Amino acid sequence: MAQFAVDTFTGTSGTELSTYSANWVKPSYSGSSNWVISDANRARCEGANSTYYNTGAPASADYTVKVDVYIASDAAATPGVCGRLDTSAQTYYHARAARVNSTTLNWELYKRVVGTFTQLGSSISQTIAVGNSYELKLSMVGTTIELYDEGGGSATISATDSAITAAGYSGLRENNTSTNSSRYHIDNFSADDVGGSATDLTIQDATHAHTADSLTVTTSTDLTVQDATHAHAADNLTLTTTGAVDLTIADATHGHSADSPTLTLGYVDLVIDDALHGHTADNLTLSVSGSVDLLIANALHAHFADTPTPSPGYIDLTIADALHAHTADNITLGGLYSDLELILKILSNRQELNAGTGTFTIYDDDSVSVLFTAAAWADAAGTVPYSGGTLGRIDALA
Repeated sequence: MAQFAVDTFTGTSGTELSTYSANWVKPSYSGSSNWVISDANRARCEGANSTYYNTGAPASADYTVKVDVYIASDAAATPGVCGRLDTSAQTYYHARAARVNSTTLNWELYKRVVGTFTQLGSSISQTIAVGNSYELKLSMVGTTIELYDEGGGSATISATDSAITAAGYSGLRENNTSTNSSRYHIDNFSADDVGGSATDLTIQDATHAHTADSLTVTTSTDLTVQDATHAHAADNLTLTTTGAVDLTIADATHGHSADSPTLTLGYVDLVIDDALHGHTADNLTLSVSGSVDLLIANALHAHFADTPTPSPGYIDLTIADALHAHTADNITLGGLYSDLELILKILSNRQELNAGTGTFTIYDDDSVSVLFTAAAWADAAGTVPYSGGTLGRIDALA
């Protein structure tokens, strides 16, 4: 919401409001009494039937006017705010605080049309104490005219009325005389547009990858399915809002525009159904220092058939990618293998102690590629290279 008028009434005590600020004007139909600045930097009224308006112009007739009502003492008082105020006719909506006794006031909502007051809805009581302030807000949206108190999320008084439709101005009104220490005063004036022009919000779903991207299916020919650039069902969503609205877009269950592609190569038809699924966290980056291996399990999901190996020939292969969630997409991991993978390779792969070269070797899964090597020694001190017989020491794998 755009704010078009605001005032904290910080000025010299006793200064008449239009002298204090040119933003305040007393219309011709107002009584002779003035609004002035109090010695506590609030606004107070010096007499009966005094109305002022603020020259800040609203964008439309839909706006709110809000103040804090300060209880200086227990005495007759009816200060409040005006909206859609006509500067020449005695016409406006009016929300006010009407004193009942030392511990109670009534919130009241009125319309005034060419000088005639009509109450909208019923009075609602509020428990009060001298020396405290209470928030009062007038809201006008179309034909819905409402009074809010104490920052409430729902209206205290709500009415439907179409008598005043022009935007007019926001303002203040009181019908009683106050001093710096008596009756009710006004503070923290503000007026805000509600709604306005439609706002288009575009939500870009950031680039991410799936751990099952580029799945390779082996037949007589290797078929690689590239999970090409794709869109989400909620990509580039255009939302139109009015008023102050907070929008939160969760990376909820969604589908891919490249779902269910059919790829044909030779005599093999491959159909991948990438079903609806949600991501726990997209674009997560983990930074590591030192020699650290991280293993991220893509938990909580299952595929009807992962990495199948079909036989060559006339085969229709369907991989249904069932509902699943990814624990984390786009994680940056350091290291070539995880600790568990290394342990498994060290325990199960081919190992060789070569007396001719004095080296110890661990091979990769193919038993040909060298995974690690280390110097072998005949003595524990590492001074005599191993050449057969007693093995005294093997250095760290590298």
